[in-house]
Amino acid sequence: MCSYICDGSDDCGDGSDESILLHACKKPSMCPPLQWPCPGLTNTCINLTSICDKNFDCPNGSDEGPSCDLNECSKLNCNGECKQTPVDPICICPKGKILEDNSTSICIDFNECNLNLCSQKCTNTKGKYFCTCVDGYIQENDKCKAINRTNAFLVISNRRSILISDLIEHSIERLPIIVENVVATASDMNRNIIFYSDMKTKQINKIYKHNNTIIKVRFFYLKNVLFYFIFLNYF
Repeated sequence: MCSYICDGSDDCGDGSDESILLHACKKPSMCPPLQWPCPGLTNTCINLTSICDKNFDCPNGSDEGPSCDLNECSKLNCNGECKQTPVDPICICPKGKILEDNSTSICIDFNECNLNLCSQKCTNTKGKYFCTCVDGYIQENDKCKAINRTNAFLVISNRRSILISDLIEHSIERLPIIVENVVATASDMNRNIIFYSDMKTKQINKIYKHNNTIIKVRFFYLKNVLFYFIFLNYF
């Protein structure tokens, strides 16, 4: 049945119902430190303080149960604190560590890089992590930004006019040309070139823009515009 596919449990015995290749199942993620995985659910965690607090914090209510009233922590040899759960008592790991899979007392280092906290490269170390950037980028406030990035523009048409928005300066200007019914635009802002199609004149136009002045307008059929882009990309 479909309900058994990608539910986090190996129902088939060979792992095929949890296969990333066959069903595009997402790999179950580990809960970060000081959180607890809800039994019977995949990728669902709650704070340790929410376990056995007489409130249903897990969607299936598995964080509460009769075992919450037991005191079984004496069975474990925890170096620090111990927490009673509806399943078993567990040791509370120190900062930067989590319980090993299928263990209630062995703490291992948590790989913070699994949380996708870095925008590009992440390096995990004992108890912490640090982010770095690939060549051509610089790190600013935990984010990687391109070095020598170019200006970004958005070409807009409302049929009766063509507008250019500078996405960095947050400004907008109207091209000083007369258009009748513009239905599509394209641009090559590195070369200050804008294409637009006008259904009134049945033409595709090519504009050269320099220092806010239109210096040349040419008319093309569609095949000429396609040839222009093919030439730029391959020659």
